Amino acid sequence: MPFPLQSTTAATLKLAFDLAADLVISAAYNRISGPSYDALTKPPPVITSVSALIVRYSSGDIDGASIQPGDEKGLIRVAELSADLVTGPEDYLVELFSGLQRSVVAARLDSTRQIWILQLRRHTPEDRGSIVGDVTSQEDYGTLNSPPTTEDWQIIN
Repeated sequence: MPFPLQSTTAATLKLAFDLAADLVISAAYNRISGPSYDALTKPPPVITSVSALIVRYSSGDIDGASIQPGDEKGLIRVAELSADLVTGPEDYLVELFSGLQRSVVAARLDSTRQIWILQLRRHTPEDRGSIVGDVTSQEDYGTLNSPPTTEDWQIIN
């Protein structure tokens, strides 16, 4: 009689997500690239609502090259994020409560095809603002004339 690995794994994952409820976040998985990605047209991201269990890597897993200090491991159930999904280097996860963004560095399915294991890196989007100059600024920096030749230090004799 074969061992029911997939059903056992699904039950264990449900238990793990229930026990570690403080580490589970509600997030939006933003899929930017994939098989239909076209860099010229930049199609809108596919956004999927997921629950992710976020844990830190152990110090033995951090090698400094592929896994850096501060990287996190995210576990997402396949029931929430399809197993047929092709992840790409521009995909990211946004925490719904705080807005914290985590870039997906690497992703793989476990051998039972029940859970996605993501390598996540906290990411702060860079807002570079507008490239148009600020024409409303009224700051006065003085003139570009040379400074006076004598200065009054107001020395008291």
